[in-house]
Amino acid sequence: MEDMEGKVQARSIYWWGIKIPKSMLDLASMPEEELLKSLGCNDVHHGLANKQVGRKQKTWGPNLLVIKKTQLSSLARAFAHIIPPLAQVRRDGADISLPSDELVPGDIVLINKGNQSPADVRLLTITGGFAVDQSFLNASDVESVAKNSAVSDKITDGKEGAPSNLMLVGMMATKGTATGVVMSTGRNTIIGLKCDAEGLFEEANTCCVIA
Repeated sequence: MEDMEGKVQARSIYWWGIKIPKSMLDLASMPEEELLKSLGCNDVHHGLANKQVGRKQKTWGPNLLVIKKTQLSSLARAFAHIIPPLAQVRRDGADISLPSDELVPGDIVLINKGNQSPADVRLLTITGGFAVDQSFLNASDVESVAKNSAVSDKITDGKEGAPSNLMLVGMMATKGTATGVVMSTGRNTIIGLKCDAEGLFEEANTCCVIA
């Protein structure tokens, strides 16, 4: 689509009826070095410094989706436990396991076969024919995100029109391994935006939402 001056306009992309924020699309298409810098991570091999994490946690809040106990729909039940309890994270140069609610944007996460994504993640490297099961989103079968170890910086459209280098919170790796950087957590994730739109959150579960 072009405007009157001939400039290309980015079309809107939706997941689960929620418009993916422009800020997330920008991060999905950004060159890796620029991406990491924008998220406060200077080195993918080092990850965030522990001293950075506290400040980020105050800004973003915990990586949680606190669903109202009165919500009994299948959607609410599915989303209530969509964030895995633990995540493999690289902090201060060490690969460690920690509670997923401690994740912040800019964290480098390691995802292996059988792991669920603990947040909305931009994939950086993949090996072993890395593939993701996103059936809980669109009732599709397992769909490989790439056929080799190179993850494209460019936005490519999948069946739902979403960038192929994104792994949403709750998606499960069914093959291979991947390294990624956390772009958004908790209520700021695409699933969080869906829950917010459906009125599923407890009012106390608040944090800054990406515009």
